[in-house]
Amino acid sequence: MNEFDEIDEYWTRRVEIGRLPLPIEGEQDIALIWHQVPENCGRGHREIGLGVMKDNTERVYVHAKACYFTPEIVVTIAVTAPNAAPGEQVGVVEDVRRRGSIRHEFANLQAWFYPDAGTLMLWEVDLWRGREENPTQDFLLACLFDGFERELLRIFPDARQVITPHEPNYPSEQWAAFLAERGYAPYVENTYRKMLEPDRRPLG
Repeated sequence: MNEFDEIDEYWTRRVEIGRLPLPIEGEQDIALIWHQVPENCGRGHREIGLGVMKDNTERVYVHAKACYFTPEIVVTIAVTAPNAAPGEQVGVVEDVRRRGSIRHEFANLQAWFYPDAGTLMLWEVDLWRGREENPTQDFLLACLFDGFERELLRIFPDARQVITPHEPNYPSEQWAAFLAERGYAPYVENTYRKMLEPDRRPLG
């Protein structure tokens, strides 16, 4: 839980998702904090759905976390009766003020973009808590998945396809149904693929 307004060498920007209901906290303003960095795959790197890549293939790694923020309140109390008995007033509140915000994280999201292959690998959208047993019935998961995918396609406009693997948190049939609702079809090596039109609208 850190103050996001301060300079952060890892989390460099914030993507607003919207106001969403959380299982315990109720409705909160949800955002993705965002890390993005270029990588070199080195020699003989193999990616599921793409096979063995050319040596020194360049890719871009994206790491995000879903979170919401609450005010950090600092209360200053003056002790006026240090010898007060239990239950008696020991002091008075002199000041109450806000000192930044507290960040509450509840999901991890990762992806890679391979420019040479025009491929976005949407690796995971992993809710840490409050996960529904059936992903097709999980409104929060759907909003995070769709929001993450939308932002990825915005910043990587050269993507021609999106590949995503099976999610081990769910039965295969249910995860396939969740992805089918978003235009993905079974592909190779236990992955799913969605082809994209040049204007970023999914085919089909």
